[in-house]
Amino acid sequence: MNYELFNRLKFCFKELNMNKEQIARELNLSSTTVRKWLKLEKYPQRSYGQRGSKIDPFKERVDELLKICPDYSGQQVLRMIKSEGFKGSRSLLNDYLQKIRPKAKKAFLTLNFPPGNSAQVDWGLAGYLKIGNKRRKVSYFVMVLCYSRMMFVKFTLSEAQEAWSECHKEAFEYFGGVSKKVVVDNCKTAVISHKSGESVVFNNRYLDLANHYGFEIVACNVRQPQEKGRVENGVGYVRKNFLNGRKLAPFDLLNIEVREWLDYVANLRIHGTTNRKPFEMHKEENLHKLPIHPYDCTRKVSVKINKMYRVRFDSNTYSVPAEYIYEDATIEASLNKIRIWAKNRVIAEHQRCFERGVDISDQQHDKILIQHRKRAEEQKMIAWLLKLTYKAEEFCQKLNSRSLRPVLEYRKLFALGQIYNEREISQAIEDALKFNACSAAYVQNILEQKELNTVGPLHVPHKTDLLKITLNSPNINIYEGR
Repeated sequence: MNYELFNRLKFCFKELNMNKEQIARELNLSSTTVRKWLKLEKYPQRSYGQRGSKIDPFKERVDELLKICPDYSGQQVLRMIKSEGFKGSRSLLNDYLQKIRPKAKKAFLTLNFPPGNSAQVDWGLAGYLKIGNKRRKVSYFVMVLCYSRMMFVKFTLSEAQEAWSECHKEAFEYFGGVSKKVVVDNCKTAVISHKSGESVVFNNRYLDLANHYGFEIVACNVRQPQEKGRVENGVGYVRKNFLNGRKLAPFDLLNIEVREWLDYVANLRIHGTTNRKPFEMHKEENLHKLPIHPYDCTRKVSVKINKMYRVRFDSNTYSVPAEYIYEDATIEASLNKIRIWAKNRVIAEHQRCFERGVDISDQQHDKILIQHRKRAEEQKMIAWLLKLTYKAEEFCQKLNSRSLRPVLEYRKLFALGQIYNEREISQAIEDALKFNACSAAYVQNILEQKELNTVGPLHVPHKTDLLKITLNSPNINIYEGR
């Protein structure tokens, strides 16, 4: 009896009002079977019996072997029970051994650090934030002084070398000194290689930072986070106590709020282990003094300025003055600034952009190129005028002295060259110069009047230009004969 046949049986009985014998003939079942299934209101789920395992007959033997020697390996147990007839696989045995063999528990020593001896650092992940059209990871740097549990936190949009160095610098300044040792994880900004049995290869930039501040770098063993348990707990404390329920936007507000949280919550709480406030214990820390000059945390990258007077950094482009195209340049990147050097001087500064595929341009850099182009255009038009007539030089001098925007005047004159021939324009310039009317409008008026073969009045577009026109004194001798 399957589910479909059971439903047909019920349908015949309830809907078609068939008796048991009719149902038996219709469905080709015995009357006994029909009576049995009609007694049930619902179709019962089929129950499956639990299958036996090949390891079941040998479980007692495995238990006996482990009592004799708890340290027997799975391979040793497999070899012994196979000699007694076990036909199962090694994985079947291992699954059973994991259930019955007690798991080894690691014990960790409680480490005590003298004041000023060590600090521990690590990164935490706060979440993701959409900046522009891209999704960026928001990280937070945590440094904890091992003796006092004094904590420093800074949020960044990058875990690159410049961010790593800048966070160290700000942490030391916040603590007012430097510990003798800094315990780090095996991140590439600190450790290049850490192989078992070999010396640790540290990042050269991080070594330079350590030499500047005078601390020793201590790298944890690979996959041993308990070796920097102070900062591991600190990362979790920031996540649960500060970040829980907090929005990451706006990003700039995070570092302002976390500094307030550090000063009035984290470093003033009664610590669960020391039963004292980290701020009070910090007074007992024996930290080294900060160096006179802070460390230069910028990351330097050599680049080539392209023909669009741009340099490329971190998937974005930044503008420089147009005269530096094809020059070799150096980018100095900090957490917030991009500074570009060329020819031993800073040629451009920009706010660092954390979007992707964005062009960051300074309008002053464009203006220089536009001015060069305007001057080139102006020189081209003046050269054309000087070629027309020897009077053009005098005409240009007077035009420059009288017009506020001589370039526009030259453009109008150059446009007249598309309508009239050069001989007509040169004659019109000479005629305008006779009247001391040095303007494109006057030259155009002369050309139009000559084209009509009529002598008309000189059109003066601006009333103030009337003051610039000089006329010869009239000759009254012609009236003496009257």
